[in-house]
Amino acid sequence: MTKSFPRLERELASRGPNDDIHHELGLAYNAIRDYERALTHLQAAVDLRRAHAKPKTSPEERDVVLANACSNLAGVLESLGRHDEAASAVRAGLVAHGRSFMLNYQQAKFLVGCGDISEALEHLDVSLKDPTTVVGKFDHGETLLLVLSTDTYDPARKDPRFSALAQRAYGDLKGTLDPMAGDVEVEQALQDSLAGGGEDFLMHYRKAKRCLEKGDLDGAFQHLEASLSEREPSVDLGKTLLFLLTSQVFDPLRGNPRFDHLLMHASHWP
Repeated sequence: MTKSFPRLERELASRGPNDDIHHELGLAYNAIRDYERALTHLQAAVDLRRAHAKPKTSPEERDVVLANACSNLAGVLESLGRHDEAASAVRAGLVAHGRSFMLNYQQAKFLVGCGDISEALEHLDVSLKDPTTVVGKFDHGETLLLVLSTDTYDPARKDPRFSALAQRAYGDLKGTLDPMAGDVEVEQALQDSLAGGGEDFLMHYRKAKRCLEKGDLDGAFQHLEASLSEREPSVDLGKTLLFLLTSQVFDPLRGNPRFDHLLMHASHWP
């Protein structure tokens, strides 16, 4: 990553202000946590993309690239503790591209922090409608399940709309499933959807729930980890575990580093 800095800086000096180069430099500096330099370049990228429409690009494409720069700028501002400015950058990005997955996720996170659960859930719902990209190698549903499983969304977990959102993000099962329930019908539907891998997976899931009922957090972790440990987790197993972990049943585990590791394992996150 650091090897690209001299080339990009030389190119910027020779070509003059260029939004793509500023944006690439901003991301590179952000990756090494040099947030002040990242901020300088990402702000320049946003300003240039607002001021100049690129030739041979459609208005929709211009909106998307501006929104992307606003999202990355907001992330750096958040890292610097400049939360109000970060929120303003997100709002500006949403004006350009209101369906952006990342911008709607960022806005939802700010709203949860302010206690506005209802509007936060609306933005998360919109985030699933972004047709333009996937996040890394994951589809939006899998990525959103990973996000919803974190402790950031504890205040929203009891809202029925949260369950509906998790169901939409999961997206693979027929009928309506409530991750809060864990009843026989739900577990049977999950087992059917997972085919051969469902039986062992759900056995560990049920044992993990029983451990939690007894206050045995270590036992719960052991069974959840075992549900994925016999082989490299398939997309189905990982996504199903992410879906189940959005349930408030697992709130006692949230915030523990072992829980974060479990989420990364289930989602194949690097």
